[in-house]
Amino acid sequence: MERGGWFRYLWPGLPQLLQGSWWGLGWALVGAALLNLTVLSTFIWKEWFPEWAKPLLWGSIILLWSGSALASSSWNRLLPSLSHPSPAPSNLLFVEATEFYLQAQWFEAEKRLIQLLRQNPRDVEARLMIATLFRHTRRWDEALRQLDQLERLEASQAWALEIYRERALIQQAKAQRSPSDSPIALSGAKTSPPSGGVGLQQEAA
Repeated sequence: MERGGWFRYLWPGLPQLLQGSWWGLGWALVGAALLNLTVLSTFIWKEWFPEWAKPLLWGSIILLWSGSALASSSWNRLLPSLSHPSPAPSNLLFVEATEFYLQAQWFEAEKRLIQLLRQNPRDVEARLMIATLFRHTRRWDEALRQLDQLERLEASQAWALEIYRERALIQQAKAQRSPSDSPIALSGAKTSPPSGGVGLQQEAA
């Protein structure tokens, strides 16, 4: 049963207050003032308002109580979606790409990163991760091209250290390569996972 049960509908604004909405307090104060005015003008100081106005006052009270109950019902339906918003598709893609990256499933990770960059070419984290992925698969020229594009983005300034480090790792890998080195074919095969990812999870070469 909801907090307060049916008792919370005995006063306008009380359902909203119980749900953490402070505008319910204003609603409750208006309800109290209207009820006091109507009771006093109906039973004590009857001369305050003409007889035809008193049914309007009582009707206003009924409308106020009904409106509060309806608003509470609508808020109850809306609150779960506000408390637990659905994650954005781009966030889900990045999470999936990160998981595949950490498992060294390069093909699956690259597929999702490419999809992210098609949606938003200015996605700094996705572009840095795909550059790192290209380094792991020995596609160094592609990795450097990604870093070049990344540095042209204003938001990349916050990632300057990671970009510099990635360039150094690429140059080190190229210097240590043997004649038999060739890019890894991304057929979905899994290799040994790196010790980390982009930024805080980036592998130390």
